[in-house]
This record gives sequence, structure tokens and C-alpha cells, in this order.
Amino acid sequence: MDEDRAAPPSVDEQAWEDVLTISQALGRLARTDFASVSDLDGLALAAEEAARKMPLVSQAFAREVRDRGLHVDRGARSVESYLRSVLRIDPSEAKARLAAVDALHPRTQPSGEVLPPKYPKAAGAVVSGEMSTSHAMVIADALDTLPAAVPVQVRDDAEQHLVECALEMHPAFLKRAAETMQAVLNPDGYLDTEREHRQRRGLRIGKHLHGMHRAALDLDPESANELMLYIEPLAKPEAHDDGTPDPRTASQRRLDALLQLVRWGSEHNAMPKPGGRPLHVMATVTLKELYGMAGLAYLNNGDPLSVQQLLAKAGETDISLTVFGTEGEVLHHGRTQRVAPAGLRAAVIARDKGCQHAGCDSKPLYCDVHHVDWWSRGGETDIDNSALLCGRHRVS
Repeated sequence: MDEDRAAPPSVDEQAWEDVLTISQALGRLARTDFASVSDLDGLALAAEEAARKMPLVSQAFAREVRDRGLHVDRGARSVESYLRSVLRIDPSEAKARLAAVDALHPRTQPSGEVLPPKYPKAAGAVVSGEMSTSHAMVIADALDTLPAAVPVQVRDDAEQHLVECALEMHPAFLKRAAETMQAVLNPDGYLDTEREHRQRRGLRIGKHLHGMHRAALDLDPESANELMLYIEPLAKPEAHDDGTPDPRTASQRRLDALLQLVRWGSEHNAMPKPGGRPLHVMATVTLKELYGMAGLAYLNNGDPLSVQQLLAKAGETDISLTVFGTEGEVLHHGRTQRVAPAGLRAAVIARDKGCQHAGCDSKPLYCDVHHVDWWSRGGETDIDNSALLCGRHRVS
């Protein structure tokens, strides 16, 4: 009577069933009154152990998207942009998931061969719920920065040591343990090669609290020396004419010096000009906000700026200003100092702010203005018939 037995569910069916079951259980738990729970500590630890496994599902999804090339089929520029668009998550979260995929999940080679995770001990501890993805990524980051001269067996032992530490401490303390391990295995960076130094170079700029941005520089010794040689002379305290001391902190003076170097560099003839235009600041504002001296204007990168700040900067900066009406129509586009030869492009950039293809987040720097109705078919060259498209999507 074997034919009477129900066939086991497919992987697809089982996955859906598991997700729905978990979702329903979490919904019940979220509505639970824990006041009558006797072993609250035990239940909290069990819940935390289960919660540590949940990110593995999201990471596995990201891995499958990448392995299938699903983001390409959907017209997204990258796996990261696909995740941001489909799941509505922050860029930092999308990057973190992909980093976890690289460190903690099986790796599919171009040949189709599947290799074990890069850090199997850390991955196993996350799968078991003994530690979180945050713990595991502290371990992965620490091991990634070890120089190639460190033997494989020593690396394996270091991973095991950090996993054992993770079972006893939270990620911030684990990071200290990892730094101690790095100092022991590579005192003063003596084992680092020049190539490894240069591979670790980088500049990261991201949004921070209260409208600020935070930047982090990783410099090899040569680059750090060159940068400081230029910055330090410009970062000296400057007393006011009345003798009042410079109120800026040392870090503020160094930032001002760096920005001054950037401004000087932008005036050089060799500076690249995106889209054939001189580099300048672009801002958008509505007519109502401009006349009312209230509300916000928006810069190239989408950051807000008060109208008062905008007008104050107009006298000292090359600003291309676009004014919109109540229906979103462009009422004015121009500059405060000189006429822009590519005014239409600037107006379209101000309106579109990036590639208009669904799911694409390419910035204006990588886009060109294209006709919506083709020029060869009678389309007009005006703002209503123009759109920003990146090189990837201009023929889509």
C-alpha cells in the first residue's frame, strides 16, 4: 500500500510551510504576557538562541540571489541594490548580509563546486545558536586582516580560540579579544607586506546621526605620510585679528584643510568633468520655500539644506539652482555665477536624481540624459521628454 502514502513535501513546499509556521509562532510570542512565566531567564536565553539563527535565513536568501544571478534578471545593478529594493533594507544591512554570506555560508565556485564556509567553526556556532552573526563577523574581520604569512594551522587555532571567547562575552568584548590576538600574531604589523597594506586602503563615507556624515580612511604608511604632509601646514590654528584663539578642534582644522585641498584640486584643468561639465554644487528647491525663506533645499547627494544656508552659500560657491513649482514642473534652472552650457542636463539631474530604470540606483555621475520618445522618431529635446539613464539601461 506504499502508493497510498502521501508524498513528502518538496523543498519549495517545506520552506513555505516552515516560514509560515515561524511567522505565526513569533506573532503569538509577541502578544504573550510574560508576567506569569516562571523561568524568565531560561525562556529569554532560549528565545535569543532561536533569534540568532534567523539571520542565517536572510543570508541564505542573499546567497541564492547571487548564485542564480537573480538581480541581473530583475534589472538591478548589483545583489546589494536588489536586496535594498525588494526587502526595503538599509544599504548597510544589505552589505552586512553579503559579508556574512562570504564568511559563514558554503561557497559556490564558477565550476559549480560547493566549498565549505570560509570560517566553518564560526559558522557552526551561529547555526547552533551559541553565538550571533555579530560575534561571527568580529571573528571573520579579525582573521581576514591577518597577513598571509600566518600559517593555516595557526589561523584555524585562532578561529577556534575566538569562537570559545564568543561563548563567554558580547561582541564588543570579543572585538578586544580579537585585537589582542592580532597583536600577538602580528606584533606592530611586521608580517604585513606592502601589497597587503595597499589592499586594505579605502575611504568610506556614510550617513550618521543628526544629518551628519561619517568618514573613515584606511591608509598605507606611504599614503598617510603624503596626506599629512599636505594637511598639517593648513591645519595650524589661526587666531582672529583681535587675538581670539581659533575655536576649532584639531580634528576640525584637519577636516577644513582636507576640504581646502579638494577645492584647490577641483580648480585644476586636469580635474575630470562629469558629463563634460565643470564640477559644482547643485541644489533644488520649491518656489514656495524659496519665497518663504523656510523649508529645505536638496543637494546633489540628496541631503537637505535649509534655504537660509543655500542662499548664504550662493555667494561663495558655484551653485546650480533648480526651482520647482507646485506640480513638480521646473520653473527655473540656472547658476548664481555663470551660465551652464548643459542646463537641460542639470535640470534633469535635479529632477531625477539618478537612473530612472526600475530597481537601479546609479548616481547622476554615471548617467546620461536620454529621450523618452526617441529623437529619430520625432521626440523633442526638452525636460518633459528627457530622463536620466545609466549606461547599463540606456537601451532597455
